[in-house]
Amino acid sequence: IKPILRKNPDTLSAASREAVQLFRLMAKEVPRVSNLYDVPMKKSEMRRRLANAFRKNADVKDPRVVHLMVRCTLKHFFFEEF
Repeated sequence: IKPILRKNPDTLSAASREAVQLFRLMAKEVPRVSNLYDVPMKKSEMRRRLANAFRKNADVKDPRVVHLMVRCTLKHFFFEEF
């Protein structure tokens, strides 16, 4: 498994790459989350809502902020320190 986070992404493209990797990781977990929490929603709907949640922050252009958002999401999603 390749690490998602770098120390400090110095460009917006590096920070955006982290966000895309996070999205892909979370999208892969949709079936497991659906079964684990018995979510009464189709998996395609869950993925669409996940994508919409990421699109809400598409206007964030500061790489430090993007990195922080990815880091906080990973921490809450996996309940681990990153």
